[in-house]
Amino acid sequence: MAADNPEPTLRAAMPAWLPRAMVLALALLGLFELANWAAHQLIGIAIMMTVSFFVSLAMEPAVDGMAGRGVNRGLATAVVFIIVFACAAGFVATLGVLMVETVANVVSELPRLLDELLNWVNRVFHQSFTLDQLRDRLFKDSNVISSWAERAANNVWGLSSTVLGGLARLLTIALFSVYMTADGPKLRRTVCSLLPPAKQGAVLHAWDLAIDKTGGYLYSRALLAVISAVAHGAFLALLGIPNAVALG
Repeated sequence: MAADNPEPTLRAAMPAWLPRAMVLALALLGLFELANWAAHQLIGIAIMMTVSFFVSLAMEPAVDGMAGRGVNRGLATAVVFIIVFACAAGFVATLGVLMVETVANVVSELPRLLDELLNWVNRVFHQSFTLDQLRDRLFKDSNVISSWAERAANNVWGLSSTVLGGLARLLTIALFSVYMTADGPKLRRTVCSLLPPAKQGAVLHAWDLAIDKTGGYLYSRALLAVISAVAHGAFLALLGIPNAVALG
C-alpha cells in the first residue's frame, strides 16, 4: 500500500501593511512630481525677485540720500530710476547706432570684398570665376535660396521671441525693483517683525550693511566706467577714429 505524500501548498499571505505602504509611496511620488512642476514654474519668478532685490539694494543709498534731504521717497525713487533708465537707454542707443553704421559699411563694401575674394581665388587656384557666374549659380539652385530663407525666417522668429521675452522679464524686474526700493524701510520692518526679537537687530544691521556695501561697490564701478569711457573716447577722437564716443 503506497503511502500518501501530498505536496504542501504554500500560500504567502499579503502583509497588512503592504497596501498602505504602496498607497503612501504613490502619494509621495505624486507630491514630489507636483512640487517639481511648481518649482519649474516658479523658478523664473524667484530669479527675477532675487535680481530685483539686489537692484533695490544698489538703488537705496541714492534714494535714502535724497529722502534724508526732505525729498519724498516715492519721488526720489522715480528720479533715481529715471536717471538709471536714461543712462541705459543712451548706452544701448549708442551701441545701436554703431552697429547700424557698421552693418551699412559692410554692405556697401561687400561688392568690393567679393571682387577681391574672387581675384584671390582665381589667382591662387588658376580659375576664371566671375561674380555673374556665382550669382547665376546661386539663383539657379532654388533649393539653396529657399533653405537659406527658411533658416533666416526661423532665426528671426526665434530672435524676436527671445527679445520680447527678455523685455518682459526686464520690465518685471524693473517694477519689482521700484516697489522694493520705494517701500524699503517698510519691507525691512515687515520682515523683521516675523523674526524673534533677539534676531531682529542682527538681521536689520546685516540688511543695512548689505545696502551700503552693494551701493558703494556699484557706484564706484559706475564712476570708474564713466572716467574710463570719457578718457578712451577722447583718446580715440584725437586719433580721428569714427564713433569715438560709442567705442569709448
